[in-house]
Amino acid sequence: MKNKKTNTYNLNKMGYEACKKWAKDFYKKIGTIFCPALDNQYISFNNTGFTHIIRKMSVRSRNEQKRRFLLLPKIESILKNPQAVIVYRKEEKKVEVKKKYIKILKESVIHYWTFVYFTDSKRIKVVIRQINNGAKHFYSVMDKKLDKADKQKTRL
Repeated sequence: MKNKKTNTYNLNKMGYEACKKWAKDFYKKIGTIFCPALDNQYISFNNTGFTHIIRKMSVRSRNEQKRRFLLLPKIESILKNPQAVIVYRKEEKKVEVKKKYIKILKESVIHYWTFVYFTDSKRIKVVIRQINNGAKHFYSVMDKKLDKADKQKTRL
């Protein structure tokens, strides 16, 4: 996806509903992103990732959602950045699967790749997930302001 530079100043001034609508439209246009760091595979941007931005176990606060919406334009450059740190994690757990109108729990292996990128003031994480041998898909994006101790660590 070719990314037009997004004016985050204008997005910050938007109300929640307008920002959510913008984010949903932006997200749908992404479709897939080529990711050289993950064996040149494509990362799909499906409903799972957008839903996770809005809720985890319960609905996230509107401020939290809006903060995550504003990170969407940064995802592609982070996934393609050779200097991003990639942390891999694997876990086994039961995942809900639909089989002919019935939801069942199936033992699954979940793979997570977290791309960590540092700016002068923030740490941004982009999480890619894969269930068993399925397609890799965007799962989450988050940021954290860096304090002085964090900034010292990033310079090492």
